[in-house]
Amino acid sequence: MQAPEAPQPDAAAAYEAHAASFLRTRDASPVGSRVVAQWARTLPPGAEVLELACGGGQPITQALHAAGLALWAVDASPTLLTAFARRFPAVPKRCARVGASCSPPPPRWASGPI
Repeated sequence: MQAPEAPQPDAAAAYEAHAASFLRTRDASPVGSRVVAQWARTLPPGAEVLELACGGGQPITQALHAAGLALWAVDASPTLLTAFARRFPAVPKRCARVGASCSPPPPRWASGPI
């Protein structure tokens, strides 16, 4: 008889459990921001970008926002998304797992968080 498979780790639960530490660490790290800023400059102003696993928004969302892109954001951690909302109140956002958010966002997500 085989032993039952170990449960798969839940990344969303792990990010939520360590959200405060993640925010402190990620906010202090510029990793990825230069590449994202370069990529964002190749898009026309106002181009729509869906940012999956946006976290607290630093530094990646900041680079996208600075480029004048129309952003939508998704993250599964309520704590990270709360920090994101404080930093980028005008960006439509959704608290959901990435796998549950792969369909295109509704036009303009005008009604606010879903």
